[in-house]
Amino acid sequence: MPTLTTLSKTLPGLLTILLLLAFGLADWRLLTQAPAERRQVTEVRVTLTGAEQPVILGYQELGQNPATGRSAEKDHLRLRRDAAGGWWASNVADHRKVDAPTEKHQTRYLKRWRLATGDRIRVKTTELEVVEAQGGALILRASGREARWENGRLVTIDPPAAACPNEGPSFWRRWFKRADQEQFLFSLGGGVPCPHRWPLPGVPARGLEVLAWDGAFWLAPGAADARMARAGQPLEQGPSFKNVELRLDDPAEPTKSLFLGRTQYRLRWQENVLTLIPTQKADLWLETDWAEFQARPRDPRVKTETAPTPLPTQFAGLGTWLATHWIGTLIALGLALCAVLVAFRWSGGSNPEFRTLRATVWASALALGTLTALTYQTPEARPTWLLLSLGLAWSGASALLFVTGRLQGAVGWLWVAILGLVGWGSLVQGQLGLGGDNSYWLDFGMGHWRVLALVGWILTPLALVQTATWRRLAVSALDPWTHEFVWLKWAVIGLAVLILAFQFGFGGEEGVWGFRPVEGVKAILVLMLAHAGARLWRWRASDSDEKRRHPIRTSLSILAFILVFVVMTCGLLWAVRDMSPVLLMMLLLLPWLWRIAPHPISNRLSRWAMLGQWGIPLFAVLLLLLLLDIAHAPEQLPHWMPQYDRFMVWADPAHFRESGFQVQRAMELVAASGWSGAAASPFGWNGAVMRLPVVQNDFIGAFLLHRFGMEGGWILLVFQGVFAAALFTLARDVEAWGRNQNAPEKATGLFLALALFAMAWLVLAHWTIAWSNTLGLLPVMGQPMTFVSLANSHHLFFALPGLILGLAAGWMIKPGRDAPNST
Repeated sequence: MPTLTTLSKTLPGLLTILLLLAFGLADWRLLTQAPAERRQVTEVRVTLTGAEQPVILGYQELGQNPATGRSAEKDHLRLRRDAAGGWWASNVADHRKVDAPTEKHQTRYLKRWRLATGDRIRVKTTELEVVEAQGGALILRASGREARWENGRLVTIDPPAAACPNEGPSFWRRWFKRADQEQFLFSLGGGVPCPHRWPLPGVPARGLEVLAWDGAFWLAPGAADARMARAGQPLEQGPSFKNVELRLDDPAEPTKSLFLGRTQYRLRWQENVLTLIPTQKADLWLETDWAEFQARPRDPRVKTETAPTPLPTQFAGLGTWLATHWIGTLIALGLALCAVLVAFRWSGGSNPEFRTLRATVWASALALGTLTALTYQTPEARPTWLLLSLGLAWSGASALLFVTGRLQGAVGWLWVAILGLVGWGSLVQGQLGLGGDNSYWLDFGMGHWRVLALVGWILTPLALVQTATWRRLAVSALDPWTHEFVWLKWAVIGLAVLILAFQFGFGGEEGVWGFRPVEGVKAILVLMLAHAGARLWRWRASDSDEKRRHPIRTSLSILAFILVFVVMTCGLLWAVRDMSPVLLMMLLLLPWLWRIAPHPISNRLSRWAMLGQWGIPLFAVLLLLLLLDIAHAPEQLPHWMPQYDRFMVWADPAHFRESGFQVQRAMELVAASGWSGAAASPFGWNGAVMRLPVVQNDFIGAFLLHRFGMEGGWILLVFQGVFAAALFTLARDVEAWGRNQNAPEKATGLFLALALFAMAWLVLAHWTIAWSNTLGLLPVMGQPMTFVSLANSHHLFFALPGLILGLAAGWMIKPGRDAPNST
């Protein structure tokens, strides 16, 4: 027994040192074994005179890899010059867009026909006439029937059908829509009249779309092509969508760039030469693959220039970068100086050595953390700088914890687990970027390193916060969640509701402009459950007079938070438009109910105890059996069920080639991985795994297993298990600590115990869904694998608060070697 106690105190510190050395060596190999250079298109030059036939550009001329599924089409962009020398472009692709933004309009798609009074349109065998298109009114006529768009709604003589799809944008999306963005109004086609659909005979559903943009009405292609003509022009001579042209060098509004496939090109024209220069998301090639791809050029008037692109894996140039971005450097130095002044003038701590250490740590964390954050606006920043910042942050924090004796017990194991998860996440995302076949994979990896480095710099000064300070902070901050300052609880809940409304109004499943504030709502829900459970336990333990005198009011106060929890869960479902929040909250709520069911003191089995011991596990088993039954016969599900198609794909992905591609491809990549990975080395060129959609996030498990093998998967599972076990252990320890304290500390301990218990289950739920995406265990649901996936908002707003909660609880109940005379 003494041996185990000694190991619990020393082993986490020893493992911390070994993990830092192991991941440092792995990152060094990652940088040294990355492909030395890759070939990238530098420019595409098109030479045309006014008398020549147009040129058509596709993935071969643009140097894009068609196997990725996100490239340009074989025939995508047609270019011609008129007699006056003007450059004109049209989109001839069947299933891809062409965006031609200008200084005035950030988005301007080709294949758009501006509707005007008197226009005639033929789609399939149906002809339409534009009776009016001015101001805010649009009137279309076909075969004696009319459709009007006025006062923001579609008006026809046909009443909407009962089961219409919800195709139109929400009120909030219309209200907050940017002026330079297209707004969908209604579609043409189909056989069922709907609020945003005008049925036309012989035209498929959503055959054409009517949009509003730049103060006018526009016609866009959908499932069908069309021919359009102006008033007085023969319809047979009118253009189709593939012939709608846009002048690129318009003197009034020249085109700034073109988006073709997933790549952005800057334009430059000079007399009879138009040059397309890739600026974002350019494909990268190995020499042999490029030579084979370009063996047969299609048009001699198009010259595709390439150059070897070396990977920025050297540390050289840091001083030059700091001097170039001198404003950010001065900001970082100024913040560091302020930190030093505050550290020395802080009232707590009279020990000069501690003050010096605190000033050094605060200054370093602020300066390097600021420089790390500023790399977001400096794409030329080398990834090695971010990797160095990441290593310094977590190594420095580990060293401080080791010196202060805080790498012991459950909190020490929690630190070991988080080091393992951060190390694996940085390694996996780094390999994804340095071995990827497109330049934007490296942007993803650098973004992941940046966030993990910032998390490390946030934790570094927290490692010096003393035990007494953590206790005072915990009691003062968590006491409002127990019995005082009720307005603060509802203010936090109101903030969560505003976040959900913001997400619902502006965003979708991907978030808002790449940012997902709803991740913070999950942490708030954990606090709400902890509050409700702590209040219920206190009432049961004390058998308070308030509960006896006002049983209905006290019960409703608990029920209110449960109802708010359910409503906010539904809000998460509507805001992100994905069913994963429901599963997340079920995996959280069931264990929480089981946890609060037994009486905290009495050994007598109450009704809640009986429900917790038998009812909740039985309910969980029934849910599992229901899921197995759905997998066996998914056609039994009602079609109104949200994301019904995902259940069908999960049950039999082979019969759904398009929508089931991700799941089937992920399982194929995992099956080919073996014990040590599909490639000869875990580092180097990634190959076919990069073609898996959302491989950087929802399907990062497939990438990890394919590149690092089953060994890497089991190592990650061990770290995840240790992380969850450490949180559960800390929940038990902090509850035991609170029993021997005064009333405020006892309430704080109970609250923290329930919060850590809930946070552990919520993290496990995220990992369960993430592994299920990879292995096909559950219907496809988008949830990040915490600390491994590219999910910056998830890490900052959910994982970081949960990690700080666990670490602070452990440091609060198990003091280390605090500096003397310091608080």
